[in-house]
Amino acid sequence: MNDDSINDRPIDFSSLDPTRDSTHLNEIAQTIARDAMAARARRSPRPTDMLSELAGWMRPVLAAAAIVLAVAISTLVMSRRPSTRSVASATDILGIPPELMDLVHSTRTPSLAQIDEALATVGRAGQ
Repeated sequence: MNDDSINDRPIDFSSLDPTRDSTHLNEIAQTIARDAMAARARRSPRPTDMLSELAGWMRPVLAAAAIVLAVAISTLVMSRRPSTRSVASATDILGIPPELMDLVHSTRTPSLAQIDEALATVGRAGQ
């Protein structure tokens, strides 16, 4: 299906070689370096002392502090409200009957009849 015997000649990539014309390559490199230096010169100078450096961080720090304050206030407001929900135990959430939990916590080994009776209460409660 794919017969490559026709194209046995290697591919010539010499036209993509940037070093084949060294003067053109040097001109491109010099242009890039000149543009980079000009862009760097246009930037504002960096602060040289510690006070200027700290002053530059004032706005971001104040913004972060405002966010932390907003979250803290909303958390405090939510925690001050009286809770109307009742706390449910894990056995209530999972649907494990209290009779079965009593058997699990007892010191004696429960009989099969006791386990069946505890599980039967779930079936009667669901009906």
